Amino acid sequence: HNCSLDKLTPGMKGIISSLTCNGALRRKLMDMGFTPGTEIYVEGTAPLKDPIIVCVRGCRLGLRKKEAASVMIREQQLAYAPGHRRRFRGQVQHKVS
Repeated sequence: HNCSLDKLTPGMKGIISSLTCNGALRRKLMDMGFTPGTEIYVEGTAPLKDPIIVCVRGCRLGLRKKEAASVMIREQQLAYAPGHRRRFRGQVQHKVS
């Protein structure tokens, strides 16, 4: 079962399973490293939740929610990355394991 990248919350990671877009957007995403089988990590979001900041292939990238909706993630691979940080009311707190 897959879900789209825009549904993930900050701190989650997964494996890209497919891209549902065509044309120029598909080419743009693939050129940035969004290819099936690649691990992706959601680092955070802007204050209004758009764009989202992701790490893919060692690069930090900002994606609009509409673009992120076309990146499908393998749901069984979803997990919080070790040592991720969560935001609570503007403050950054480290996850306690």
